[in-house]
Amino acid sequence: MSRIVSMSADPESGRPRWRLVLRALEARIVLSLPAQLEQLLTNPDHNRRIMRRLFPTSYADATLERENRRLLGETLIEGRRLLLVEIRADLEGGKRPGRRSLRIELDELGMDRWLRFVNDIRLVIATDLGIESNLGDEEAVAADDPDAPRYALLDYLGGLEHIMLEALSDPG
Repeated sequence: MSRIVSMSADPESGRPRWRLVLRALEARIVLSLPAQLEQLLTNPDHNRRIMRRLFPTSYADATLERENRRLLGETLIEGRRLLLVEIRADLEGGKRPGRRSLRIELDELGMDRWLRFVNDIRLVIATDLGIESNLGDEEAVAADDPDAPRYALLDYLGGLEHIMLEALSDPG
C-alpha cells in the first residue's frame, strides 16, 4: 500500500512537506486516472449522472440552480481541468527510482490538490457502480464479480485518501 512520509520543513517557507510513495503497480494505476476524469470533463453531457455527482446542485430552487449553472458551469469544469494539469505535473515530476515506485513531493497545497483529485475519482467510480453511500463490510463484492476490479480500485483510493488525511493531521 502507498505510504506518506512526513518530511522536514521546507527550507525557504518553513512549511511542512510530504512524500507520497506509490509502489510500481499503484503508480501504473494512478498514472492512468487523470485520463479517466479528463474524458468526462471533455464530454460532460456523456454522463450527466456522474457530472451531477461531481458538481452537486447549489440551490433547491430550479430557477436559481439553472442561473447558477449558466454563470458558473464552465468555470467549475475549467477548475477541474486545471486540477488535472497540476496532478499530471506532480506525476511527471515524481521520481521513479528503477521505474519501480513513484515518489511525489507535496506541500500543503499539493496535499489538498491530491485529496480533491482522489475524491473526484472515487465519486466517478462510485457513481458509475451505482453506490450512493459508503460501502460497509456487509457489502463485500465477490472476486468473480465483473465489477470487482473497480470496487478494489475504489477501496484502494479510499485507503490512499485516508493515509493522506492522517499525514495532514499528524503534527509531528
